[in-house]
Amino acid sequence: MAYTALKPCRFSGRDYMVGESVPDEEIRPGAAVDLVKMQVIAPQAADVLEAVKEESETKTIGIAVPDEEGGTEWLPLTQDDLQNVFNVLIGTTAQAEPIISKMDNSCALYLLNLADARKSVKQAAKDRAKELYPEPNEGEE
Repeated sequence: MAYTALKPCRFSGRDYMVGESVPDEEIRPGAAVDLVKMQVIAPQAADVLEAVKEESETKTIGIAVPDEEGGTEWLPLTQDDLQNVFNVLIGTTAQAEPIISKMDNSCALYLLNLADARKSVKQAAKDRAKELYPEPNEGEE
């Protein structure tokens, strides 16, 4: 039986990258079961690898932020959303604006508004949120 590497790993002195085939004989006898449980490798099957890739792409991370009542609010963010927030936080204002213009998660925009003290970044995040989620006109139902 062969396995597929789900994470970068090393067996018998050879490095395997994500998606590479790992021959059964390269893995120490009895270790494969634990490595599968730790999601380092998976039994080779196209549908198994595809399911793991899809899960990693859609996995969300909960970030706790204070709410207006003094409690905690949880913001669900994907890895890409969180990366965009950090890219804005560590970049210049000129670098931040193009990133914000492509963001499409209201929670990421809200987190950015909370975390960044620069007025231009706060305004860009608010403007993008309004662009994505316009307020309904009064009188419309």
